[in-house]
Amino acid sequence: DFATGRRRTLGAAIAGISPNGRVAIGLDFRRMYRCRKVVGYAHETADARVTARPEDDGLFFLDLTTGEARLLLSVAEVCRHQPIAPSEGLAWLDHVCFNPSGERLMFMCRVKRQGGWHSSLWTVNADGSDLACQIGYAHRISHFAWRDEERLVISCDVLGKNEFVIFTDGRGDFARYLPGIMPHDGHASFSLDGRWLVTDAYRRAPEWTASVMAVELATERVVDLGSYAQPPHFQGDIRCDLHPRFDRESRAVTFDSIHEGSRQIYRATLPD
Repeated sequence: DFATGRRRTLGAAIAGISPNGRVAIGLDFRRMYRCRKVVGYAHETADARVTARPEDDGLFFLDLTTGEARLLLSVAEVCRHQPIAPSEGLAWLDHVCFNPSGERLMFMCRVKRQGGWHSSLWTVNADGSDLACQIGYAHRISHFAWRDEERLVISCDVLGKNEFVIFTDGRGDFARYLPGIMPHDGHASFSLDGRWLVTDAYRRAPEWTASVMAVELATERVVDLGSYAQPPHFQGDIRCDLHPRFDRESRAVTFDSIHEGSRQIYRATLPD
């Protein structure tokens, strides 16, 4: 607390917060550093040996009022639900996102393989029940967001090429989403009032730029929120994805960027 100096330690590191602001999902970012550096926290005491399918690591349910945390869903449980070859490498869970009511969440399970990893997309109730694999390891999947209580939008190749698709939780009714408007990949999110979608897009060498755009969903009007240089030395594990997200009033977007030479957070206001 900046006014009083009082501090409190939470039982887990936050990976996703429920829209009601009272609960969150935590992850062990120290272990994730050993699985994939770019999504973990470097730590000098990180264990030299990491269990491939741990029973005591995964998604942690975090009460933000008390600070207490408990294991909600283990990596081992997810891997048992959708078996993978014993020869595969480390498995981890990440990219956690609650639906608008906070009653259900989605996440990825990723498994290391030679030269990269397999990815799968899952949903589960906030109490750990009704675990369901939505997209298996056979497909390339990337970034996603809840469109509403039951529908999800994700960039994947489930329809052939990598593009944004929309589908209903548990139904597999995949359809192209805003074709001709959305980039093939990006960090998409929806405003709380349901009016806007915002996403980023990337151009690699030789331009090395990243852009942010908003889409007014009722009219499909596209609003360009700017294009930002990505200095070539900010690549690999120290790259800076823009990750645009809305404020609580659905009137502005913040995003991360390094176009001025250091990692900063920027704010852009949406039009009326």
